Amino acid sequence: MNSGESIGIASAIIALCALILTVWQAHQTSRHNRLSVSPRLTTWLDCSEDRGVYSVELMNNGIGPAVIKSFEMKVDGNEIQGKQAEQIDKAIKTLFPTQHYIQTVSYLDGGYVMAAKETRTLAALKFQLGSMPSEEEFRKQVSRTSLRIKFESIYGEAFEYKTEGMESTHTRLK
Repeated sequence: MNSGESIGIASAIIALCALILTVWQAHQTSRHNRLSVSPRLTTWLDCSEDRGVYSVELMNNGIGPAVIKSFEMKVDGNEIQGKQAEQIDKAIKTLFPTQHYIQTVSYLDGGYVMAAKETRTLAALKFQLGSMPSEEEFRKQVSRTSLRIKFESIYGEAFEYKTEGMESTHTRLK
């Protein structure tokens, strides 16, 4: 083998290594970009017993938007049917049938895009003084509910957020 052939083979090997490294780097960059815009839903209760105001909040605590695909709610294992805010309204009436309150509810329809760090009050209740539950009783009633929200990242990665009682899970779907 002469020196020209050796240089040609060495050049081909270097070019192949550069190609492999470029493909690997592109894959890592794509993976990083997907992780850097991943949404993460979470819920919490805001209880102000002294004012008689209780609320259930939903927040996208991730750094990318969540494209909502579906929103389901259950009370005592039974799915609450309804369009838009009807589900939450029916759940509240089931949980607090004898209390007197003023309510504000919101809902998430399929296709809604929840921005990163956006907070949505799913339900806020201001109880009248004579029918105001304690914080413990409010938490007990809310623990009878469960949510299941399916959503996607802007890259189309599917996720599911579920609550059962006071526990929640965030799962990436295949």
